[in-house]
Amino acid sequence: MRYYPIFVNLENRIVVVVGGGPVSERKTLSLIEAGANVVLISPVITDKLKDLADSRQIHYIPRPYQSGDLKGASLVIAATDSPETNLMIVKEADALSLFANHVNSPDHSTFIVPSVVTKKDLQIAISTSGQSPALTKQIRQKLEKEFGPEYDLFIDLLSQARRLLHKKAFPEEIRGDILNKLAESDILNLLKMNEKEKALNKAKEISQLSEIKL
Repeated sequence: MRYYPIFVNLENRIVVVVGGGPVSERKTLSLIEAGANVVLISPVITDKLKDLADSRQIHYIPRPYQSGDLKGASLVIAATDSPETNLMIVKEADALSLFANHVNSPDHSTFIVPSVVTKKDLQIAISTSGQSPALTKQIRQKLEKEFGPEYDLFIDLLSQARRLLHKKAFPEEIRGDILNKLAESDILNLLKMNEKEKALNKAKEISQLSEIKL
């Protein structure tokens, strides 16, 4: 199966996570980082999940999953230690036209979570369509070494330039040309060599924006 790659805005959206073990904990933490409103359902949970519930970072329902628990959800994650329960969850999600992830079975999921390399605003998602998690991990580890902190600075410069060009009402064609020149310049290499002043000056020269900062 070939999956359609997509990044989803979960800000303030309800995501139901069923299960209270380590896998559920990892999923929940990443969902919180994405701004989701997590509803966690499980009779037993890890200490970390309990801390999140006590601090009201998640809404915790301390009981087994029941039919109807997915009402109002945008996304569903089935992460219990019971294959039967997980299958029941994804079937109910499918009946409600909700995307669901069965953590132990890509074949029963309507979405899978890729391995991700994250450098501030840079996110690189890697997937073998669930066929080889080991290879996915190897690729992620390789990319983590390749993409260093200079990318954070470079993306920040590009973001500033984009916002300022819009604010100053540069024509669309000129905006696009400037942003392409910035992306294709040697600014990234300068940042990698810690030549921040040279990189900043080059960004200002190309963009014609003196307000850009590092």
